[in-house]
Amino acid sequence: MGTGHVTDRANANATSPVNSGNVPINLASLSPTGIPTTTDKKQVFTEIWNLFNENYPNFEMKGVDWSTERIKYESKAIDAGTWPQFFSVVNTMIHDLDDSHCYLIGAPSPTTYTPLILTAWCNGQVVVMWSYDSSKVPVGSVVTSVDGAAVSTRLSRPDFSSGYIEGAGQEALMTDSNHPEQLSFRLPSSHQTRTATVPVYPLNGSAVAGLKHIAKSAWAVRPGATYGDPIAKGDLSFRVAYLGNDILYVYIPAMEPPDNTQGGEALASEFQHVLQLALHSKGMVIDIRGNSGGDMWPALWFARHLYSGIERPTEVRFRTSEYVQLPSQLTDGTQRIALKASETQASAGFTKWGVTQISPLAPKLNIPVALLTDGWNVSAAENFTVFMKSASNVSTFGSVTGGSDGSPQTFPVMKGVEVSISTWQERVMATGLPIEGFGLHPDHPIYMSDAQVTEEMIRSQQGNPRQTMDHDSVLQAAQAWVEQQVKNGRIEEMRASASEF
Repeated sequence: MGTGHVTDRANANATSPVNSGNVPINLASLSPTGIPTTTDKKQVFTEIWNLFNENYPNFEMKGVDWSTERIKYESKAIDAGTWPQFFSVVNTMIHDLDDSHCYLIGAPSPTTYTPLILTAWCNGQVVVMWSYDSSKVPVGSVVTSVDGAAVSTRLSRPDFSSGYIEGAGQEALMTDSNHPEQLSFRLPSSHQTRTATVPVYPLNGSAVAGLKHIAKSAWAVRPGATYGDPIAKGDLSFRVAYLGNDILYVYIPAMEPPDNTQGGEALASEFQHVLQLALHSKGMVIDIRGNSGGDMWPALWFARHLYSGIERPTEVRFRTSEYVQLPSQLTDGTQRIALKASETQASAGFTKWGVTQISPLAPKLNIPVALLTDGWNVSAAENFTVFMKSASNVSTFGSVTGGSDGSPQTFPVMKGVEVSISTWQERVMATGLPIEGFGLHPDHPIYMSDAQVTEEMIRSQQGNPRQTMDHDSVLQAAQAWVEQQVKNGRIEEMRASASEF
């Protein structure tokens, strides 16, 4: 779940030094610099393990025995000679949870390198979007192995799971060696396979910025990123266009303000602007492909304008380390989601399940809406999806979402280091399934072959958004559905039902 607050929250961030048989250390004053002592490492490891043990809700669902994880990793962490090596082991333990909301913040890590190409993760493939030498590694080729190891194997490595450059595709290529990498790849158009030795690039803050700068033309590669016109200043601005027949198209790259110097009111303003445009349109396509979340509350505000009555999209529960009993509501201070406690007895260590109760807002948006989703959608983007799917005039197109929803909270570990931990479980009322690990399946799945994906992404860099939109099979299917709803008089039915609201 995205940014938000819950009433009645216990002081979950209050931690105390851990005494593991040695003289206790004030972790708040201990920095991860210099050479750590055995006592330092023992107490920091125990602190992190305890924070997960007390707060993480999904051990059983993930099939992870946390006590076994401690036995598996503690001695390795204690044997680490440096703080980066220590935290690399801890990262491996956290990675076993397979939860993108669980990660270390501010922890030093070993130097990592990436080859001088940029890739994107598409259709389960690592696709080259920019290359230092396209004659050696052509744009559009699909990387199949790195130094003889299959890409699928490389992606399972927890030591490179922190996303130095966005996207799992780039992580597959990362290495802790400064030696050139040998890449094997194939060209989807000809099915040819090739190999090339590619120099690597050290990854740190300035290096990443430099790599992004020299390959800027390849960065905005996701469908929708070049469609329409921005409605605000900033790299994350919503983009709008008209698809014909008074059908509005809106691309939402993230549930974040258009510029990182702005606050949440800038994101809310964009949703307000879109609502005004939608109220004067016959139909709408909302494209959130590539949106990995942020703040769910402005998105919820928009979705509520599609409701005709109280909607109950999900149910949630928390660990009792967070709450002695289920809180009465979720709130960001201006909006609230009431929680109605289940009649079923609570499980040990958890509050009761609470069904979300979301009220509508006026004016009612009475047009057919198609929502485009993909596997990049996690967190607040998935919350937005489930909110939208609760409305009768919304249908979803594309592929299943990422399945990562945990309402993360941040806990201090030591000076300069924190850990993010998922703190709730959420289930979809319509299916009974959790979002975490399952994702949200579209009403209209649209399959795209590897060749189609690479062709579309190459077109997106050729400066012709209209051509790209015309070849975007997900967008085209969604637009056809909206047009059919309008043609069939569905819009009149929606307006009639709204008159009862």
